[in-house]
Amino acid sequence: MYSRCGSTLQDADTSVDGSFGRGVEIDVGRHPGYSTVARAVYRSLPSLVAARPRYPEVTAPVHLIYGDKDWSRPSDQQANRRLLPNAEFTLVPRAGHFIALERPDVPADLLNTVA
Repeated sequence: MYSRCGSTLQDADTSVDGSFGRGVEIDVGRHPGYSTVARAVYRSLPSLVAARPRYPEVTAPVHLIYGDKDWSRPSDQQANRRLLPNAEFTLVPRAGHFIALERPDVPADLLNTVA
């Protein structure tokens, strides 16, 4: 099971150091489609970073989903939560950064909950 956390990231386990591959106890890189998704994210990274200042303009519902072995830094996760104060947050055990590939049950369950 995964945990839906309250409004602060300190409710979640943020012990992951954020460096790619360190502390990852699961074999996330071998999932079908992982390399394709990873390359697309890395190619888009400059525009993703450039978009962050516009996050407070977002009016649509947002649900941030992070794996407990996510390579994104806890400070980046906290920054996203501050910039999207109305966003919901879920921390997924045994998952890295690409939740839809690693734990497809989680986004499916979350989407079914709001549908």
